[in-house]
Amino acid sequence: MSAGLSSEALIALAEGNDGEAKARAYLGRYLAEHPEVNLRAELDRLDAEICGRMDTISARRERLRRAIDILREMADWLHHEPRLDRAQSSRAHELIAAVKRGGSVFMYDFHVADPEQRLSEVQTLQCGLSPGHVFIVEHDWAAAFKGAGEYDDTSPFRLPYEHCMFEFSIRGRRVIVDAVENAERYADCDMAVFVELRTSVRVGWLAVDPVDPAYIDMSKLALEQVRAICVSLEAQVAEAEAVRVPDKLRKARERSGKLPPFDHHVVRLHRRVRTARYEGEHVAGARRRLHFRRGHWRHYETHRTWIKWMLVGDPDLGFVDKEYRL
Repeated sequence: MSAGLSSEALIALAEGNDGEAKARAYLGRYLAEHPEVNLRAELDRLDAEICGRMDTISARRERLRRAIDILREMADWLHHEPRLDRAQSSRAHELIAAVKRGGSVFMYDFHVADPEQRLSEVQTLQCGLSPGHVFIVEHDWAAAFKGAGEYDDTSPFRLPYEHCMFEFSIRGRRVIVDAVENAERYADCDMAVFVELRTSVRVGWLAVDPVDPAYIDMSKLALEQVRAICVSLEAQVAEAEAVRVPDKLRKARERSGKLPPFDHHVVRLHRRVRTARYEGEHVAGARRRLHFRRGHWRHYETHRTWIKWMLVGDPDLGFVDKEYRL
C-alpha cells in the first residue's frame, strides 16, 4: 500500500463490484498501518467536543449573568411603592422594534424548576407584531372610582377595540399593557404586562406575570387603570383624543431604517359628560344622584348582547368631588 491515502483508489474501489466493502477494507488496512491518523481524528473529535462544551458553558454563564442583572434592576425599581406618573408620548413602537430585533425582550418565570431556564426570550406578542390601538394614560383613572358602590373589581368590562396597548409611566419607567379581547369565553380580555429595562438590557423590556408576588402591586396598579379607562370611555365620561405622528418624523424614521412611532390616543376627561335618563326617575322619591350603571351581558337563546356601562341619574343631586373624583 502506498505511503499516502489515495482518494482516487477509494473512489475506484467504490465504483466496482462490492465497492463499498472493498473501500472499507482498503481504509481499514491503511488506518491499521498508520495509527497516527486515528490519533489525529480522536484529537479533532475531542477538540470539537471541548469547544462545544466551552460554548455551552459560556452561553449558560451569559444567560445567568443577564438574569441576575435584570432581577437586580427590577428589585431596585420595585423597592419603592408603585406610583403613577404622567406618561408623555408613545413608546409602543420601541417594544415592537425590540421584539423584531431579538435579544431584547425577556420573560423570567419563577415557576421553572431549573434556574438556568427561567429567563427566556419573547419572540412575539399576543397579536403578532401589531400594536393595535395605543392609549397614553396621563391620569389616575382608577382613583376616580374608589368608594363607588356600583363599581368593583368583579364587574365585567370591554376594551374599546379588540386589541389595545395601554402605556403608563410608573415611577419614571414605562409600563405597557398589551390587551386582547377574548371572544371564546366570558373573560374580559387577556393582558400581558411589559416593563422597560434600562441598565441590564439596552433598550429592552421584561414581560412580567401580573400575579407574580414580586410584581403584583405594580401590575395591579396598571390593570386597575385599564379597567377604569375602559369603563370611562364606554360611559363617555372620558374621551380618547387621537394624536397623529407627523409625516416628516415618520418618513425620517423610515429612511433611517427605524420603526416610526405609532398614532395613538390620549385619554382625557370628556368636555361634556353625557348622562342617560334613570329608569326610576318617573317614580316619586326615586331620584338618584349621578352614578354608573354596570355594563353586563344580556343572554338570549342563540346569542348574547353587551349592555354598555352608562352614567345615569340626576346631576343636580351631586357627583363630581363627592364620590367619583374625576
